[in-house]
Amino acid sequence: MVDAAIIEAEADTLEEARQKISAQIPEGLQLLSEQVISDGSSRTKGAQGDTSENAFAKALGDMPGEAVILDKKVLSDANRF
Repeated sequence: MVDAAIIEAEADTLEEARQKISAQIPEGLQLLSEQVISDGSSRTKGAQGDTSENAFAKALGDMPGEAVILDKKVLSDANRF
């Protein structure tokens, strides 16, 4: 039986942390579980578009895949003439 090991990594993104962990796993062994610990900080992303839907789509396209969207706000509706 193989002893269990804990491997820790700190990175700016979840994907970068996973790559660091993968590089430390000895050949023939595999990762059985992971625990992601966040610093708890939130960030704001803004975007402009001809509609609020387009602006939201642009902002979401720039977000990391693992990001959790907490809130969406329209600061100003597009004026159509």
